[in-house]
Amino acid sequence: MATDALISSDLHNQAEEIHWEHEHLIDELADLDSAFDDIDFDSAPVPNLDGVDDANRIVRDLLAELPLHFVNEESTVLPAIASVNPALSAFSSEMARQHDEIWKALNVVAGELRHLSSSTDLAEDIVKVRAHVERLCRELAVHMKSEERMYTVLDEHKPELASA
Repeated sequence: MATDALISSDLHNQAEEIHWEHEHLIDELADLDSAFDDIDFDSAPVPNLDGVDDANRIVRDLLAELPLHFVNEESTVLPAIASVNPALSAFSSEMARQHDEIWKALNVVAGELRHLSSSTDLAEDIVKVRAHVERLCRELAVHMKSEERMYTVLDEHKPELASA
């Protein structure tokens, strides 16, 4: 019983740390999305493209932060979830697989942002980048919501799951 309490406490603490990382990522994604709102092709005398610089900065930050976040999850909460009950190992595997998909989506956005500097149709290319940003935001939001739900369920039902 003491081991269950220790595992539950460790999992709770790790999940809380991941939760705060998720909150930070949600803020970054909101900033990334709003960076595109700051792009104004109709501003005079020249288009306002400050949002592109902001988007580049945010994507660079995400490229540095997401691998650390994924490693943190894959070395703490995901193995802990899988160890609670064998039926939950599929969830942990799926979350790790989604990390790969999210990483690929982020790299697509980064590549498209780099391409903007040589774009011959900036307006059209920004629309394409924004569509990929929206896809990345959706994928990451759904992913984080799934993890958060699982942490909550485990935190509330740890004894029943461990004995199932």
